[in-house]
Amino acid sequence: MNWVCRLLLIFILVLQGCSSFSTQDPRDLEQHWQDQKVEMDIAGLANSRQFTRSISANSISLNGKVLLIGQATSAAAKTQFGQQVKHIDNVKDLYNQLEVRPLLSVGDISYDAWLTTKVKSQLIASKQLTGAVIQVISEGGQVYLLGYVTPRQKEIAINIARNINGVKKVVTLFEPSQNR
Repeated sequence: MNWVCRLLLIFILVLQGCSSFSTQDPRDLEQHWQDQKVEMDIAGLANSRQFTRSISANSISLNGKVLLIGQATSAAAKTQFGQQVKHIDNVKDLYNQLEVRPLLSVGDISYDAWLTTKVKSQLIASKQLTGAVIQVISEGGQVYLLGYVTPRQKEIAINIARNINGVKKVVTLFEPSQNR
């Protein structure tokens, strides 16, 4: 029983790091929930029997606009997966950035997780980004920044991410912030 409590505690702590909901997030609670459900549905699809050996995908959904990154072992798998993602409830737009290439190794995935952590740490440390809502995800050394920022905050976030050792490219999908 003791190990179950420990496992549950670890699970709760890990899941807290997955949330990006903040008081500055302009999405209402319902939209935030819908976006999280879209991300979970995409993860479930990627891990389904149909795609488990041909797709490795991560996603972020903001107001139904979905960024899809990862790898597909063939162009046909990429297209088929993208078509199924478009049919998930509450998906309005899909930015399918899956690369046709072999699936990443555990080492590559770990490196991207470390890169994401470094970028997030620097963004959080910047006092100029107070009030910004930024999600970060990395894949193959490319860093994707999404969220709600002012034009000035966008430039600051891009410069911070670009100057972190190991970042090959920064891709942004920002929405205008209401905090001007």
